[in-house]
Amino acid sequence: MLCLAALICAGTSTRSALADDLFSSIPIDTVFAPPSASSTPTTPRPDDKSERIQRVLNITQLTDILRDAGLEPEAEEASVLVKLQHARWTFPVVLGLDEQREQIVLIMRLADLAGKPALSSDRLLGLMSASRELRPAFFSYSDKNKRVELMMGIENDAISPRGLRDQIRRLAQMAEGTAGLWETSTANTSIAATAPTAPSGVKNAAAPSAAAPAAGGLLGKWSAARSDKEAFAIQLNADNTFVLVYIKDGKQSRSTGQYAVAGGQLTLTGSDGTKFAGTLGSVTAKTFEFTPPTSAKLTFQKAA
Repeated sequence: MLCLAALICAGTSTRSALADDLFSSIPIDTVFAPPSASSTPTTPRPDDKSERIQRVLNITQLTDILRDAGLEPEAEEASVLVKLQHARWTFPVVLGLDEQREQIVLIMRLADLAGKPALSSDRLLGLMSASRELRPAFFSYSDKNKRVELMMGIENDAISPRGLRDQIRRLAQMAEGTAGLWETSTANTSIAATAPTAPSGVKNAAAPSAAAPAAGGLLGKWSAARSDKEAFAIQLNADNTFVLVYIKDGKQSRSTGQYAVAGGQLTLTGSDGTKFAGTLGSVTAKTFEFTPPTSAKLTFQKAA
């Protein structure tokens, strides 16, 4: 594992530069996906419903895609509703088509403010700042429903059940990482209340818990393993950049980008725009715990 960690060192020699070319690129959320039952990659079958790619023409077709994704869609007026269980929340998400059918619009219903005090100016500014970080997703307020919402449009091209489900989960991860901004102590009972967490990279956000790990304790090179065939190595630098190496069945992949630590979470934003957040557990001089939202906890050890 130490050899693997050494590979991500930001060296200046020609030999190191040539070594970088040995790595392929891979989205961060794919790296931390739950381990498959088999270590041998499989090619999706043409009859695999979750992999069928199509353009969505109407709400009925959108409903069928969501059902093939393993969700339980409910019909609404000119739209469809699904409920996603994520961490401690059950997020209602409304999906529909824009007028030109060029995009599928996802609206995640967050805090219901009907009959409740308005959000403070600090929170509103925080939501505006967060929207810059979360693009193409953004926060919105429905005056009709008196509700804070998180919205995102995805191109209506090559839509598959698996891909659409992943986009909904991505929206849930964004909502989790910014809960300190939109949650209220009297939030809608369909959304479980948790301790507020500050979003990554957002100023004026609610301050993280005093027990939350500090970024300084994570600097350096770390490695973790799921099995003798699957392992991770990550280097976290003082300028908030990271290099992540993933190895499985002898094949290596490399991701780079920016990281942030806030509200007990480590958020990685890849150079390709992929954003991924996981929960930080115990952090010591030699280890730290990282739990991705869709798989088991990983314990990283400091590389010598």
